[in-house]
Amino acid sequence: MNYQFDRQRNSTMFQKSTLQRRVTNKNKIVTESEKYLGRFRQVFSVEQENEIMEYILEMEKRFFGITYKDLRQLAFDFAQANNIPNNFNKDSKMASKKWIYGFLHRHKNISLRKPEATSYARATGFNRNAVQSFFNNLGIIYEKYKLSPDRIWNVDESGVTTVQKLQKILAQRGKKQVGGLTSAERGVNVTIVASMSASGNFLAPAFIFPRKRIKPELMDNAPNGSPAFSQDKGWMDRDIFLQFIKYFVQQTRPSKERPILIVLDGHCSHTKKLKCYKLLP
Repeated sequence: MNYQFDRQRNSTMFQKSTLQRRVTNKNKIVTESEKYLGRFRQVFSVEQENEIMEYILEMEKRFFGITYKDLRQLAFDFAQANNIPNNFNKDSKMASKKWIYGFLHRHKNISLRKPEATSYARATGFNRNAVQSFFNNLGIIYEKYKLSPDRIWNVDESGVTTVQKLQKILAQRGKKQVGGLTSAERGVNVTIVASMSASGNFLAPAFIFPRKRIKPELMDNAPNGSPAFSQDKGWMDRDIFLQFIKYFVQQTRPSKERPILIVLDGHCSHTKKLKCYKLLP
């Protein structure tokens, strides 16, 4: 049966599903993902959305603000990682614009803002306030988790070139060009990721090669257990960082009872991959 009414010559049709929810009292206030808004279902629970909101605000405090596109990607990754039913676009791997508008409507303490230009040197500079803030945060974490030196790790990256730098040599005065034998005229950058704990333990370094695929011979004479990753330019990015974290977890085996702290820089590849963060299951 169809139900309708006329108001100022505009006819509005109630959908059958809307009436069914009203009859069965499913439009009552709920706090989980079963909440329906017309034909649309809220994807995340209130607790999950609050975790995402806190993450956004924390990144903004650290000068690594989340953009619209970042948030849409993070929402998609979060839903996939936790097997949450959704209608997000699997080709673009992003949440819909309707979702982000709804999210911002539900969290009015977040808005799209244009950040003031803050240089990296100023934001992360070696000054009294920055150093004091870092050690204050570090002390809070130490006290909260009772961390021992073997559970505090520093992870850092370094780029190396496959062509060695030639030293100056003696040659005939006035000669315009002096050659030197090297493996190639132009070097290829390879990124090495090193990990070491405060107790002196270390993991086999990871290598990131500028390639589409990894060939076994690239790891000839490499330290035992070293993982190899491929990236177009041989740089760390969000996906490579996730793979590295999986390697790190396999080697160090952290747990809720024995958490591990990783100290690293604030590059976007380390801060904008939500899969790396333990949110609500």
